[in-house]
Formats: sequence, C-alpha cells, structure tokens
Amino acid sequence: MSDAINKGFDRAKGEWVMWLNADDRLKPGALAAMLPLLEASTADVVYGDWDFVDERGEFLRHVKSLPWSRFVHIHHHCFIGSTAAFCRKSTVIDGGHRLRKDFRYVMDGEFYARLDAAGMKFEHVPVTVADFRMHGGNLSQRHRGTSRDMERILAAERQYIESRAIRRAYGVTLFEDPYLNGLVDGFLWLAAKGWKAVRKSLKI
Repeated sequence: MSDAINKGFDRAKGEWVMWLNADDRLKPGALAAMLPLLEASTADVVYGDWDFVDERGEFLRHVKSLPWSRFVHIHHHCFIGSTAAFCRKSTVIDGGHRLRKDFRYVMDGEFYARLDAAGMKFEHVPVTVADFRMHGGNLSQRHRGTSRDMERILAAERQYIESRAIRRAYGVTLFEDPYLNGLVDGFLWLAAKGWKAVRKSLKI
C-alpha cells in the first residue's frame, strides 16, 4: 500500500496532495469547503474531521479532531485521519517525504510523526472531509482481539510493533530493556489519553 501511495505522490501536480484508501470516500462538497482554508493556511499539513461508516456506508460515529499534539499522536494513537489530511506539495512531497514501504499498518502515523520531527506545521480545520469505512476486513482492525491461534497472534504482533517503533523513534524511550519501555509506554498511553480528554473538554 505504501509503495502505491508513494507512486501517487510522485505523480501529483497540485499544490496540495492527499490520499483515500480503497474503501473510503470524500464527503460531497468537501473539496470546495477545504479550498479557501487551504489557500489561507501557512501549514504544511492541514487536516479536518471524518465520519466512521459501516461496510454498507451507514453512519457509525463522527470524529472531531483536535489541534496537533505530538505527545497524543505518538503515545496514544494516530489521531489524524489520512482520509481527511492534505499535505502541501512544495514542502512535504517536493521535500522528499514519503511513506515507509516497510510499514504495512501504521504508515500514516509514522509519516506524520516524522513530519513533526522535521519541523512541519500542522493545522486542524472544522470540515468533515471524508467517510472512513469500518468492517472486519480493515487491515488495521483485522487482528484485534484475543486469540490462541499462532498465525493471528503473529499478525497482530507485526501490527503492534510498528506503533512501538514509532514510540521508540519519536517518543519517550528511557531504557534499553524493551520490557521496561513497555511499562513506561503503558503509563504514557494513559497520560496521553487523559491529556486528549482534557484538551477536548477545554477545547484547546
């Protein structure tokens, strides 16, 4: 997937670039609503909100994003929906930034963490941009849950290791021992979740 998206980045000619996954869709009028906001922005990544829909396209829930927080993004979850994010071509794409081909699940999370580390500016705008389709076949959801099946366990671990690698590369790493870092990750996950809730309640 990352390689295919990168090939699209290579061919893109507009001032702003975004991608949709195969089962997602833009909201009617979303691009028209985004255009004046993109033209007025000085940010490198501009992102909006999105809706989760089921496999039939029926509404599940709305996701209102928050202003960028590196701490929450790295230590809690990737809270920018790639289907609702636009990258400035002159700084991000022409700057050589691409998705890592060795990431299969959290390539967008690593991409945004790397852009942040490179000093890129993020801006949230109050536009519901797209529908993100949720179903049992989603790559990021396929291996969730408990299982005693070795193949499913290995597949899940391969998925989770990408998030751990993001935390090691861009977040807080205090120890050489991975198990001790795992304990710290748990505390930081709770702290980031709590900080996100505070920011949401205070609208900051």
